Amino acid sequence: MVDDSSARINLVQERIESKKFDYIDFVVCSSADEGRIALRSHCDVLILDVLIPKKIDGTPSASCSVSLLRDACNPEGRMLRPRLIVGITADLNEIAQHQEEYAKYASVVVQEKVGSTDWLNLIDSHVCSVYASVLKSSRQTKSRILVSIHGIRTYGEWQSDLHRKLKEWSSDFRDVQIQYGFLDLVSFLLPSRRAEMVERMAERVVKVIERNPGSRISIVAHSFGTLICLRALQRVGSNSNVDVTIFCGSPLPATENIDAARSASRIFVNDCGTRDWVLVLARVFGPGLGDAGRVGFWGDNDDRFVNRYFDGGHGLYFEARNEVSFAQKNWIGLILGEAQMERIDERKGYLAQDVIEAAISFLGGRWGLITTLVVLLAIPAALLLFG
Repeated sequence: MVDDSSARINLVQERIESKKFDYIDFVVCSSADEGRIALRSHCDVLILDVLIPKKIDGTPSASCSVSLLRDACNPEGRMLRPRLIVGITADLNEIAQHQEEYAKYASVVVQEKVGSTDWLNLIDSHVCSVYASVLKSSRQTKSRILVSIHGIRTYGEWQSDLHRKLKEWSSDFRDVQIQYGFLDLVSFLLPSRRAEMVERMAERVVKVIERNPGSRISIVAHSFGTLICLRALQRVGSNSNVDVTIFCGSPLPATENIDAARSASRIFVNDCGTRDWVLVLARVFGPGLGDAGRVGFWGDNDDRFVNRYFDGGHGLYFEARNEVSFAQKNWIGLILGEAQMERIDERKGYLAQDVIEAAISFLGGRWGLITTLVVLLAIPAALLLFG
């Protein structure tokens, strides 16, 4: 929505959010220049105020919205034309001199009348219609596979929930749940035992990819599952047909070489929990492990890879905010191909952050194993001495 009226924006946003759509991004711009940037990404519906300023706090003018319309619909431009364009105005006379161009580009123009909600109902109707169209189109898409890989000390209940939600969008979405039962903590911490399990499970993922060369494959891996996924992508190479790869809660080191995952996937996302202290323990006590699912992987964010940071712990990916699950909000649009890769950063500084992060780095570094052994020996010694 490109509009400089906060009151009108709130009315439209409240109406759309009241529908509780499974997946929707409501992006607000208050100037034509902001709209130009936002429209470089995919957009289903553009709600455009006829009178908008070119820049924030500038003078509103119908010529600014017409210029934005013209640029958005230019087939040789950088912007993507929305499926539906709704112009909105309090006075139809405002666009009299631009009537021809609005008729050429905008799908419909609605008039906002004081004391009436007819204009809001009309926008509501158009948004619902486009949403239904996207849903039907998604259900008709075939040859799509979702591979999910769970973590340790769990049976992966979230996998069934995610696949169930996806099948509401597309009955042809085939699911493959990579499961290996309950992996105990000791096996996870021992490098040799861990490597053995990774190789065995990675082979299963590789077979799924190789046996479906004509399918569009997405992979969601949590915790230990990210080790399995990375190993599988290292084996299939850059000629794979993996569309989207999503890591969450990864105990891989931040310095891990992830080039294989980046080159094998059209989109690679690493979701991090800023309060994932489980990964801190993995980094400190697990040789070869780290907390990339908390601090992110080292490297550049670009149009194919991004670290995203959310406020939460190791299980935040299976929780809901405002009755909307994490997967619905952040994964389903990517998997369906209906959403662009969005950069999200909810990191906040905290008291003594420098000291705590330095201690974590020290304990998980070169002297980490020695420090760990000293701590483990000191605990029973203290219990015997003071017990």
